[in-house]
Amino acid sequence: MSAEPKLQFTRHNMFSGSPLNRLSWLRTSHPFLNAIIASPSTRWLLFNAGQPLVLHKSDSMSKQSLALLTTKDVLPFLGPQPFFGQNKEIGQLVIESPEVQHSPTEAARHHSSPVVFLGLQEHSKTNALPSSDFVDADAAIANLDGTPYFSMDVADLDLAPDALNEILHASTPARSGQVLSWSEPRVLMTGLDNFSAAVFAEARSLVDWNQRNKVCVTYLCHLPLLTTTGSSVQDAAHQLTPCGVDGNSHVRHYCPGQTTPVANRVPQRKVSFIRLPE
Repeated sequence: MSAEPKLQFTRHNMFSGSPLNRLSWLRTSHPFLNAIIASPSTRWLLFNAGQPLVLHKSDSMSKQSLALLTTKDVLPFLGPQPFFGQNKEIGQLVIESPEVQHSPTEAARHHSSPVVFLGLQEHSKTNALPSSDFVDADAAIANLDGTPYFSMDVADLDLAPDALNEILHASTPARSGQVLSWSEPRVLMTGLDNFSAAVFAEARSLVDWNQRNKVCVTYLCHLPLLTTTGSSVQDAAHQLTPCGVDGNSHVRHYCPGQTTPVANRVPQRKVSFIRLPE
């Protein structure tokens, strides 16, 4: 009697297992994020109240693909520079201390809508990625062999529809004759390949999380949340200046509004966060 054949299951969840390298050891560095966001190879996934920006033919909405824009295309949405490591005043960069080898506020962004750094699609496994102690961010980006991906939702910018359309019509895909529009995610998902589906799912999840969580409620302080580490972490923020008993502590964020820690007060850092697999 012959043995029964073994069934082999090859199930793949195409909306999980991101193909991007999150560069977790570099996400706290605002020099690195400010350099990689300006890279000509950087691509963006945009959302409008959760609806993704897609490309399609003018005579059909059934065949859609993700619209991938350049940083130059999305500059009107990003707000004032610097984009990461923003200080208390608009246009000011957080000053790094020579005693600390990372950004003291972990690349905070709080002057405009959250920007999510999704990660890097590596084109080659031979080129070494920069270590956490790199000195020249621009040189490190120049040596990267891959495509960085960012994402954001433009809904909170409160742009008039005409102004929003004007920006999109000036983008690279629109100038090349392609049609851009906002679509329902369920319609888009039916035509995505494995790579695009995984990147879309990661972007949609993190953008939605940042949109829904804007105020600290863990300790009922109700302070606004600022995004750090490329919008994969949120902090309850009040002070963007050095604080601590001796004035030299590099822990920046306390609430409700204390410039120095007080007895039995819990520092409000990373009150809610998402950790994704490396």
